[in-house]
Amino acid sequence: MNFKNILLVPLILLALTAITDAEPLSHGFQIPRSNVHIIHSEKLARSYPIFVRTPRGYDRAENSDKHYPVIYLNDGPYAFQIASGVTHIPEFGSLYEQVILVGISYAVGENARESRTRDLTPVVSDSYKHVVAPGTGGADDYHHFLETQVLPFVETIYRADPTNRTLAGHSFGGLFATWVLFNNPELFQNYIISSPSIWLNKKLMFQMEQSYADEHEDLIANVYFGVGELENATGRSMVSDQLALVKTLRNRNFPGLKIRDHIIPDIDHTLAFPINFTRAIRWIHSPQQP
Repeated sequence: MNFKNILLVPLILLALTAITDAEPLSHGFQIPRSNVHIIHSEKLARSYPIFVRTPRGYDRAENSDKHYPVIYLNDGPYAFQIASGVTHIPEFGSLYEQVILVGISYAVGENARESRTRDLTPVVSDSYKHVVAPGTGGADDYHHFLETQVLPFVETIYRADPTNRTLAGHSFGGLFATWVLFNNPELFQNYIISSPSIWLNKKLMFQMEQSYADEHEDLIANVYFGVGELENATGRSMVSDQLALVKTLRNRNFPGLKIRDHIIPDIDHTLAFPINFTRAIRWIHSPQQP
């Protein structure tokens, strides 16, 4: 050990002592500027926690009349943390539009898998009938809850811009966002569709897209599709499904539809959402992006 290294030893020991002597807080880490609300649905006889995070400067006097875009995230306990981390960097507010984040959690008292499998799937699926207790096919009820309770609540309590809403979802959440796009596209102006489970119910989303195209001449929305290069399993080629759906939509030549799509190299289903979310908001909320 040379003389320089000998001098470093006391400094290292001092730093380690400071770390080990630190007193733990009485609570765990909390996301800054965030609140949790519980919204009860009489129609569904269920309650859902809603996580809301406001951007830096939201409470400043000079911003008291400012309304903000809102990103609504399915799978709140997972997606809300990621979205909060991505938009927490101070430079975010100077490079992109500042946004309000809303994470919709799972029904109170229910297992996360059971809650999301029911709420985020459009129709009953035989393949899931005996796997999870509540079953599948609750998307219509869940959509009604979002439209009639969650969005009005957020836009009443917070300074949310109703003309700049984004719906973001991954996996079944991406499937739900795709379903909303073809059934009530005006509800959101932007869609972040990450690794959507288009394979469910024999790729029903292709039929729904066809039905929409048969009845409409335009689809006004900004839609980001993203999937990991490794997201293939037996009978579930999610990469091929996304490519086919994006191609179909582009061939419609809807005047008001803007699409960005991406296949993330060397990424599987578990890691795709953080990358897709980051790429999508850079496109949707950056004034520099065409």
